[in-house]
Amino acid sequence: MKDFEKMRKYLVSDFIFMLVINAYLAIDAFVEICLLGTGALSFIVSILSVLLLIAGILCAKKGKVAGGVIGIVVGVLMILSLGIINIVLGIFMTIHSIVYLVNYNKNN
Repeated sequence: MKDFEKMRKYLVSDFIFMLVINAYLAIDAFVEICLLGTGALSFIVSILSVLLLIAGILCAKKGKVAGGVIGIVVGVLMILSLGIINIVLGIFMTIHSIVYLVNYNKNN
């Protein structure tokens, strides 16, 4: 029980950290669209990530299994974006989500 609560708090912190980063990327992509007329795909992916992260925060705060699954999806999306920092953060997010799911199964 104690490990699950600790991982739940870590996952919520990870989601909030990733939310800040993805919100910045969404704003950056929006500015790129306004100034250059390009970057619509990165803007859509950033907005999708922000929405998934908000859902992940809500699920992880309630201790639901969906929080870990959403974390894995967001982590894989970040890995597939092919930016060095995004790959590292995506791996970080995926590993924490998997550990959360393992501790969730031990808790129930």
